[in-house]
Amino acid sequence: MVRTLTGAGANVKAAAQKVLDEGAVDAYLAYLNNGLYAARALDCASQPTATPTTQPTATPSATATAAPAPTTSASLGAPGGDGGGLAVTGADTATVAGIGGALLLLGGAGYLIGRRRRSRFVA
Repeated sequence: MVRTLTGAGANVKAAAQKVLDEGAVDAYLAYLNNGLYAARALDCASQPTATPTTQPTATPSATATAAPAPTTSASLGAPGGDGGGLAVTGADTATVAGIGGALLLLGGAGYLIGRRRRSRFVA
């Protein structure tokens, strides 16, 4: 219940206080299931909306620099327009599996060679 009051507006605080004054389990459940969301909607509706300005607010400086022109990052042969395909992240599984298989074969060959070349000492 207290977590719902973090950064809460006036309507949420009033609804929470009403539930705390009542103290019934059903009132808590009704607040958490429906009342909290209705109070948040009222708080959001009562907030003023920002109006966009038509004139820039920054004043030009004496040394103005030109901004670079935006470019697209389309790859040649990549389907799907400007963005290309999905990003490739993580290890390449086929490469890791190939290296693991090669190491396994080298280990097996080393074992067989070592077994055949073992000399026996006879005194």
